[in-house]
Amino acid sequence: MINSREYRIELASKFNKLAYMEIEYLREKAKDLNGTIPLELNKLKEKTTDVDKIYKILDEFNVKLDYIQLEQKMN
Repeated sequence: MINSREYRIELASKFNKLAYMEIEYLREKAKDLNGTIPLELNKLKEKTTDVDKIYKILDEFNVKLDYIQLEQKMN
């Protein structure tokens, strides 16, 4: 006769270990992302500032923007 209780306990133990390993993996990935996201945001802020300067210069020279360019400026 097969003792299914032992197999259930073994499977539950393996499942718990796998769940723990997944949580640790996700925790490490989150740490990595938390380190790179602020850097990427700073790069985007710098680019946005540069683009705003360009549009400001265009405004000073009274350059007329078409609808598509105006939409891009607002976004």
